[in-house]
Amino acid sequence: MRPLFTSGLTDGLPVVPPTEERVPRMLASVDRDPQQVLGTVGPNYGPASVEKVAINAVMAGCQSSYFPVVVAEVEALCEDQFAAHAINVTTFSATSLTIINGPIRHTIGVNCGHNALGHGFRANATIGRSLRLIILNIGGGPESTVEKALASVCWRVSTYRLRLQLMIRFMQSFLLQKASLFL
Repeated sequence: MRPLFTSGLTDGLPVVPPTEERVPRMLASVDRDPQQVLGTVGPNYGPASVEKVAINAVMAGCQSSYFPVVVAEVEALCEDQFAAHAINVTTFSATSLTIINGPIRHTIGVNCGHNALGHGFRANATIGRSLRLIILNIGGGPESTVEKALASVCWRVSTYRLRLQLMIRFMQSFLLQKASLFL
């Protein structure tokens, strides 16, 4: 674990070493070629192959059953409209939010009830953390070099409580403004 930390490949927290046993087990949970590039991840637009994504998911502590969600999350992250570059070099403490819906949320144990953004739920924490590690390691976005926020925030790792509250308030306001155009 120390070599990963000293190489700058972690978010400062302990990681699960991506061994030759763990990474293929993660890859086996999706029907994708490990060398398939899902897209490029900002801020430095590194190519996100399925294998590289699996390595980061292992490091985050994901179970292999979570990996299809992580792959979908990375495909969304790589869309130009998402502006992954912008959220990683802004002076505001922005971060991404993933909303998981459908039967898979129950299958993999995502907490979507009380304390949904709180602690104690492995799927919630590790899926969010995997995205952060992917941005750091594939996208080339280590906080110490490209992030320009004066004061970063704890929810950049895996929880998004305050950010979600702010986003909900913004969306409510935005939707009310748009709805007024049609009234």
